[in-house]
Amino acid sequence: MEPNWLSELVAVAESDEKIGSCQPKILSQSDPTTIDTVELAINRNGDACQAGYLTKDKRQYNKVKEVLGASSATVLYRRRAICQIGMFDPDFFAYFEDVDVALRLRSAGWKCMFVPTAVVYHLGAATGKAQSPFKVYLCQRNSYFYRTKNLQTSLLLKFLIKRPRAITLGNFYEENQEF
Repeated sequence: MEPNWLSELVAVAESDEKIGSCQPKILSQSDPTTIDTVELAINRNGDACQAGYLTKDKRQYNKVKEVLGASSATVLYRRRAICQIGMFDPDFFAYFEDVDVALRLRSAGWKCMFVPTAVVYHLGAATGKAQSPFKVYLCQRNSYFYRTKNLQTSLLLKFLIKRPRAITLGNFYEENQEF
């Protein structure tokens, strides 16, 4: 973590009572010139991803802005916001739990802010090894779980029509490199 990371997050959080969470700029610990994530995002198909993942940090993400949600790798939550929506859902265990929290915060009217002056470094795949069958299982299960719990019916139906199929390790990692 850079020395000022926490004070930068707190300063932005204190600027607006409706800010429920703040996302720092998360860089790769193994290559600090590479972005790990700058925000959680959901595309038009309902797929969750980490914006900026594996791109070079060329200062393209250097403005404070409102985002959908924050990665649980490092996030500052407002106590009042978490008390309102509840903690992480233990049914997730790992992976997509932060997407669930982000969507519940947003649904409850809270904002999430990206704070690029708060910089932290993340060592990826520390929770689950990259090719672990258990990680693949959790990612697949939780991908379905967050959708059924949080997405609009139209997006959920679109996903359920297109997605259910046998997943091999190879095509899972090609499609889901962000997690």
